[in-house]
Amino acid sequence: MSWAGSRINWERAHERGSPPSSSPISRRQGRVSPVSTRWSGCGSPQARRPFSSRLSCPATLECCCSGAASSGRPTGSSRWAGRRSSRHTSWGVSRERSSPLDRVQHQGIVGIPKSDRMGSWRGRPTIQGERMRMVRDTRADQAYFDDVVEYLAGLCASDDERLARPAESFRDPKRLGLVAGDAMKRRWDRFSSLYSQGASADELRVEYDIVLAAAERALRLAKAHIPEELRAKRFAFGYNKDFFREWLLLVSLALAFDVDDVTFDRAVSATELGWGDRLLGRLIASRRPGHPVGDVLAFPRIVGELDAAFEAGSADEAESAVGRYLSSWYPAWEGIWGWGGHEQVPKRQYHGYWAFETLGVVAALRLDESSFNENAYYPRELAAPEPS
Repeated sequence: MSWAGSRINWERAHERGSPPSSSPISRRQGRVSPVSTRWSGCGSPQARRPFSSRLSCPATLECCCSGAASSGRPTGSSRWAGRRSSRHTSWGVSRERSSPLDRVQHQGIVGIPKSDRMGSWRGRPTIQGERMRMVRDTRADQAYFDDVVEYLAGLCASDDERLARPAESFRDPKRLGLVAGDAMKRRWDRFSSLYSQGASADELRVEYDIVLAAAERALRLAKAHIPEELRAKRFAFGYNKDFFREWLLLVSLALAFDVDDVTFDRAVSATELGWGDRLLGRLIASRRPGHPVGDVLAFPRIVGELDAAFEAGSADEAESAVGRYLSSWYPAWEGIWGWGGHEQVPKRQYHGYWAFETLGVVAALRLDESSFNENAYYPRELAAPEPS
């Protein structure tokens, strides 16, 4: 555990007057207790590894910042206007400021302040707002995700401190660019963990801005400090699934959150090293029609069905393509960062399995999600609100 993560646990234990536990889940004779879930017979990994059925009281957290809301501007033209499901969440937050990061500027891009991160102790609820959180991923319990969110906040803070050092302090300057890319994994881990924990759409909207700022930093440091030859290999087309998925998520969530134009352009620029992929290009072009769309897919076996949704002759066909993609989501992404994490719950390496990239396709094509919104991997609480 990093120094920052250890300190967070120490401070929480100090507030409660008891030592921190070594494990976020309940145990009995060294085995995890089984739990029945709503996923069965679909080939998902929980069938091979049961998880704890102990669901403690959900903790609450009132976000320190406001997220961006829809301005009423449609999310883009669609061949199938009016096909959207009537069940959507409205963000209900003003866009008067340029970015929710203004409210957390004193933290850089660390994230939720310490006063909010200390909101719960292994599932013990502390009322900081009226909304009670409820875990969305039952492969682990509420206390586990409460703990992981706080733990990752410490790791991200350590990353930010390290990346704030001058390049001269690194023995090899290219390490600065490499570390910034690796830090993005923990940023996405925290975003996924927050969703699994039960964070609201407004909280996740704020977290998205923090992730976007980290992505811009990673791109800037990669260009400045990674030699061109190494950079070309590291970000080669169709080479690294982790980078590719991060780019998909940046644009897809921007579409799902219906961010303002400035933020969307920032997200597009942050994915510069992934331009040329057809699916990424189509997602961007759904809101920026002039953006070039590539001729091929970087990973056709993985995202072929999502790309097929754009070529479908009807809304029903497009929705079926998204459903097929979700049905094989876990095996298709084998080997990416976090894959198999459900088997590493005791080590706090599970953050939830969520196909956030599907949100971009749903928003771009304005699809009705009712045929697949019960899929175990579909993050339905973040589906874009109905255009007014």
